[in-house]
Amino acid sequence: MLVSVTKSLRDSLFIRLLTYFVLGVLLLVSPNKVINLTIYILSIYLFVSSMLHFYASYKLKKKLNTIGIDLYIGIFQLLFSFIILFFSKGILSFFPIVIGIVFIINGVFQLIENIGFKLKFGILYSILVLAFGFVLLFNPFGTILTLTRFLGVWFIAMTISEIVIYFKLKK
Repeated sequence: MLVSVTKSLRDSLFIRLLTYFVLGVLLLVSPNKVINLTIYILSIYLFVSSMLHFYASYKLKKKLNTIGIDLYIGIFQLLFSFIILFFSKGILSFFPIVIGIVFIINGVFQLIENIGFKLKFGILYSILVLAFGFVLLFNPFGTILTLTRFLGVWFIAMTISEIVIYFKLKK
């Protein structure tokens, strides 16, 4: 049993490595295109899923002459796919600002708490959270691109880590 699980993990390693590496390079080199592509993929996924729910609802209506929850899920997914497709730029531009405000509020409360407990590391951490919140608030687009690139570096590091682990386990 354990041998088959290990073999399965080893067999999927190449696909995982390739996925991590390609995603990492794409996120690092072209974060705008990856974000836009992700929006389109999510929108298409929701659209196709809504059509499948409509079909399931149609079959249920035809078979039992009743409307199931699939119709409502399909309507919701169809509307959501169009909202994502047509309003994604507005949603994406507003999202970092909201996260920045959340970080600022969280940082203030953490700072007050950490000062009260005289936790030096906690105070430093709270100041970093506050700083990140202000950066997100005043430079939302640059910050998102930087975070996307960081995620790309992270995926490349995961690829390297997986390769190292593979060769260590192979010995």
